[in-house]
Amino acid sequence: MSPTQRKPAAQDFDAKLLLLFKQYADYIQRAGKSVGFLSDGHARRLLGSLKDDRKHLAINQLTNQMAVFDEVLAHSEKLTDSPKLLWRYLNKIGYRPCADIFDKIEDNDVVEVYGSDQIHIFQNFNFFDWISIPLEQILSLTWYENTKRDAEIQKALFREAYRVISGEVKTTFSPNVPWHWIEEIDTVGLHRFEIQIKWVSPIFSNHQTIGFICVNECRNLIRTRPA
Repeated sequence: MSPTQRKPAAQDFDAKLLLLFKQYADYIQRAGKSVGFLSDGHARRLLGSLKDDRKHLAINQLTNQMAVFDEVLAHSEKLTDSPKLLWRYLNKIGYRPCADIFDKIEDNDVVEVYGSDQIHIFQNFNFFDWISIPLEQILSLTWYENTKRDAEIQKALFREAYRVISGEVKTTFSPNVPWHWIEEIDTVGLHRFEIQIKWVSPIFSNHQTIGFICVNECRNLIRTRPA
């Protein structure tokens, strides 16, 4: 195999991702928000622990999200218009949502989209008002690796996620999970706050459930260390 035909090395994916993380952060700042990063050594160790297919997926997700941000800005729309931003992203990647979810998103809601592996594939900019988790972790690890909750709440969330991912639930619903505290794991700021998952809505590709949208309300942010 010639050098021009070689399979991309893991280091190529890592370098591309580190660049994309920095570029993505520029859009976060343009939306009036902020986000933290791991140290260079920690970031490289985290990326080194990921499989190449996970890295390739993250590269595609970041590239598509930033392309959508450019579309929004080109149309003189606001990056903080969460329903429009979500619609543009899902449309770009060819995922079909439940149509009613867009009318359920309020201005201050935190919107997250997870794949079937329960790792973020999208989040609105309100998300960054509440977290201090480094960007590399947000887009590489599952929600339960980044945050912790009461054990019973955690079990309830796993149940609800399974109901959606398994295809048992195919419509938007309000999960039977009360307001609860959420705390970050092993981050600089260690933010802690209350959250209520108002709506969960599956997303589809080729008639298969491939993930879900969460629409959340948050309150009572506590910074247990200076951010």
